[in-house]
Amino acid sequence: EKIALLQQETKEKEEKITSLRQENLEKEEKIASLWQETKEREAKVALLVEENQEKGEKLLALSIELQGEKETVTSLQQETQEKEKKIVSLSEELEREKEVAATSQHEVQEKEKKIVSLSEEL
Repeated sequence: EKIALLQQETKEKEEKITSLRQENLEKEEKIASLWQETKEREAKVALLVEENQEKGEKLLALSIELQGEKETVTSLQQETQEKEKKIVSLSEELEREKEVAATSQHEVQEKEKKIVSLSEEL
């Protein structure tokens, strides 16, 4: 009877060991599955990091290009302002020359009148 009891306990312990081994096997499979998922996620993250880096580089290049275009626009605006000032200056100079020419024309007419008047006196 004692042997039968020990055999029963041994059988129960073997069943328990078998059950625990099965649980361990299932847990190892779950770990392997989770490990595979982790590796796949790491690969996705690496790809996203690379894409972000490429986008960052493109953004930097576009930013530099935009800065260059802004500098070009500023330069063209300055050139335009300088040309507008020159136009104003030349317009003012032309106006003065017209006034001088009008004054000279008036003086010439006055002299012509004097000459005519003196000629008539002769």
